[in-house]
Amino acid sequence: MNYYPFHIGDYASATRHLSWDEDLAYRRLIDAYYTKEAPIPADKRAAYRLVCATTEAQREAVDVVLAEFFVLVGEAWIHDRCEAEIHAATVKREKASQSAKVRWSNAKAERTKSEGNANASSDGCERIDKPCEGNAPNPNPNISTDVDIKTKRAPRFDAQAHLLSLGVDAQIANDWLAHRRAKKATPTLTAIDGIVREAAKARIALSDALALSCQRGWVGFEADWIAKDQPRNGKTQHQINQEATTRAIFGTPRPAERLITGEVVQ
Repeated sequence: MNYYPFHIGDYASATRHLSWDEDLAYRRLIDAYYTKEAPIPADKRAAYRLVCATTEAQREAVDVVLAEFFVLVGEAWIHDRCEAEIHAATVKREKASQSAKVRWSNAKAERTKSEGNANASSDGCERIDKPCEGNAPNPNPNISTDVDIKTKRAPRFDAQAHLLSLGVDAQIANDWLAHRRAKKATPTLTAIDGIVREAAKARIALSDALALSCQRGWVGFEADWIAKDQPRNGKTQHQINQEATTRAIFGTPRPAERLITGEVVQ
């Protein structure tokens, strides 16, 4: 395709959270998708080469965009919007081709008819028994390729069923899926697996990670995002703040109370 519709508002609302590298990776991926009219290869090295991602940061950006906006089906990354636009363009081209063939066939039939009438007039109205070539059946007809491309794909991933199978509360699963839809982020298996790993790093349940994502407006979840809320050196943030206040007032923290058992106090 040399042209595809680009809806600025839809794109901006769906990608406002992306970094500069991720935004560039997304644009290059969809440009390559439309140019080749084919999905992005599942092989990461081929995908990186396709969009000229040469540095570690650029390749990481490609990984993030593929996981968030594309669906891995077999040996390729599929993008629903790109597939729909390519399908519409293919149907439009086929219709234009068929219309051109009909016009060409009608023009040829008219020329053949005119030539037949001229020959009949000059040869004493001699009749020709064989059929006109313009009306002969096409030995290699161009069969329409208007086929629903979705019938060729594997069954669509059911994100809600997968979350429930992982033990996520049904209400939290519904809220998180609605939150992802509002952010225009597809809840792919890759995205969910990433959150499962990050929740394990943070030592919290998957349900809690998804609930935090909804509460704080996060599209995804990373353990580092809540690291500051976790205890450090066996102390909570509240305890650390309390000790800092004590040092500011008294110069040193209050000594911890010591339980004296069996000691002689002189």
